[in-house]
Amino acid sequence: MNNPFSDEFEKLNSEIANLANLTITTTQAKELLYPYLEKIINLNYEEKFHIFKEWKYGNDLELTLKNHANNNKMNNNVSWEESLCMTFLLFIHH
Repeated sequence: MNNPFSDEFEKLNSEIANLANLTITTTQAKELLYPYLEKIINLNYEEKFHIFKEWKYGNDLELTLKNHANNNKMNNNVSWEESLCMTFLLFIHH
């Protein structure tokens, strides 16, 4: 992906690949992924739309964010951030 965050996407892609077996806690998922995801979440709509369309995990992130809109969570037993990160990983590695 050709954008100012390309180095961070490479780091994020590496973290996602390392988590393929999903043998982590929700807290660990948040610690590893949320700093990257938060930067994307805070982008304007046009920048996010570009990421959703161009990044190999963009569709998974878009679905995750739709499921977590308005503070909704897929897992009510953890924080919103933990739910977001684990849902994202589950969409990727389903």
